Amino acid sequence: MLFDRPIADSHVHIDRPFDEKKLAEMLEEMREIGVCDLAAQSLAAHFKYDIAQNLAVFALKRDCKDITVRAFASLHERDIYSDIPYEKQAEALLDMGADGFKFIQMKPDVRKHIGKGICHESYDKVLSLFEERGTPMTLHTADPDSFWDINRVNPNAVKRGWYYGDGSYLSYNEHYEEVFRMLDKHKRLNIILAHFFFLDENHEEAVRVMEKYPNVRFDLTPHPRMYQSFSKDPELWREFFIKYSDRIIFGTDSNNERESNKRIYQTVYYALTHSEKEFLMPAYYMQDMMKTLDLPEQVVDRITYKNYLSLVGESPAPLNESLIGIAAKRLLSDISGKGNEIIEKWIKEKFNL
Repeated sequence: MLFDRPIADSHVHIDRPFDEKKLAEMLEEMREIGVCDLAAQSLAAHFKYDIAQNLAVFALKRDCKDITVRAFASLHERDIYSDIPYEKQAEALLDMGADGFKFIQMKPDVRKHIGKGICHESYDKVLSLFEERGTPMTLHTADPDSFWDINRVNPNAVKRGWYYGDGSYLSYNEHYEEVFRMLDKHKRLNIILAHFFFLDENHEEAVRVMEKYPNVRFDLTPHPRMYQSFSKDPELWREFFIKYSDRIIFGTDSNNERESNKRIYQTVYYALTHSEKEFLMPAYYMQDMMKTLDLPEQVVDRITYKNYLSLVGESPAPLNESLIGIAAKRLLSDISGKGNEIIEKWIKEKFNL
């Protein structure tokens, strides 16, 4: 193993177009690192051509050897199934074997397209269902605040359509206001706020969120400047990580289209554990000297593994392969002949159709 303890990664994706070779390479690299459990996060709500993402996370959960996989399904928002009430979608996915749910709905470009926030009444029944069942969910909210400022936004973000300062998107703060209204209505949600809720430059607000919402957890999935932010005042953030050590969860955003997954694992892990005062951050998007948090061993154990298990449980939900097969056959029929040849081929091969 690359690290000296087992790792549970709460935030992994299968990218299009379901490249099996790259997926196998990613999983083998994870085994070498020491990943023993992961949550595969579906993005069915994000892009029209990700309509088969829920099937993809179920297939990974079924087929993966040596790594336990939890399937975090996603509600359909932008495709032929988006008219099905959210709670009905969720019940069907839970019956198939979903372990949790991924919500990308509050990422600014998705929020703009959907035209309503997570606090909208149409989500109330499904969120209440999650409260009743204790179903965990991962929520992406906003993006770095620099993405609203043309003078500070990363050029790569602009190329990907992630500049939000043209007046057609909600403001950075408006995204948070909608999430807080949702959290105030659904206080019992077991919720992970991805990317440290993009509060790495706002320690005071991070503390306020932790104190007001006791079921909230932050994951450590990086964004381009997140670990530099911690590095600006490592003692301040070290105290935060220790105080809320049972509510911070390891994550990387690894996916099978990225060649830098190992470097991201190293960045997240070394930021927690490195005993040196500074080290060269190896992440793909930044080569920079970073100060470390140098956390106590028991805190690192909670963050890298134990907190995840306390959220998702010791054992994955059982898969109902009959129901999954019915869903695969239905999707194949619904998209056949409509320019989805790659997905059609993948479904046929994966589910013997």
